[in-house]
Amino acid sequence: MELAYEHLDINDSIVITPNQLAAEKVQQCLYHVGKKEKIPLFFGLLAREKPERSLVFCNTKRMAEILVDYLKINNYPAAALTGDVPQKKRLSILERFKKKEITILVATDVASRGLHIDNVTHVFNFDLPQDAEDYVHRIGRTARVGASGKAISLASEDDAFFLEPIEALVGKIEVLWAENDDFLTDIRRPRKRQSSGKKPMGKKPAGRSSGNHRGRSRDRRSRSRKKPS
Repeated sequence: MELAYEHLDINDSIVITPNQLAAEKVQQCLYHVGKKEKIPLFFGLLAREKPERSLVFCNTKRMAEILVDYLKINNYPAAALTGDVPQKKRLSILERFKKKEITILVATDVASRGLHIDNVTHVFNFDLPQDAEDYVHRIGRTARVGASGKAISLASEDDAFFLEPIEALVGKIEVLWAENDDFLTDIRRPRKRQSSGKKPMGKKPAGRSSGNHRGRSRDRRSRSRKKPS
């Protein structure tokens, strides 16, 4: 840096204000919605927006996997990108996403670090991020290389309190109010995922103890039939 200042005449400075942190061509909007209404509204927005390629952000691995199950059973080609996805599978998912074999990628913030994918038309914040800077990183996945894009956020009673620090960083976000027609109600529901926890420790199977009891009974009868010496 010292050599640069010695040999270059640098008179201009660049100041980045919070409102400039988000890409200028990203159209941002937000819906206030109840927690149980998020999925019907999300599917209604998908049907209306018809995104060519979209990123959907969730705050937890569990929610990302549940949302992918909903998408797949309703004929949306989707995949989840979470922190525990092996590198080989991660690269395969990203390649399929770039080729539009997958058109919806559901991700968590940790898993999405370093993603550089062009032509993402929509970013959906299914959950508002807990960190305001993560919001900037999320919506920056669209409107890349001069293109335009759209960032749609859903705020429920669980995550609405993250909105104030986000708006303090990027400025006021336009609030839209969902109409009844925006909610898609005829959604197929996937089977509930089974927990991956360890099997609980239990008693030994009844059949085994019963067999031991029968074995001891046979031993007693055998001894009773022996002639005395």
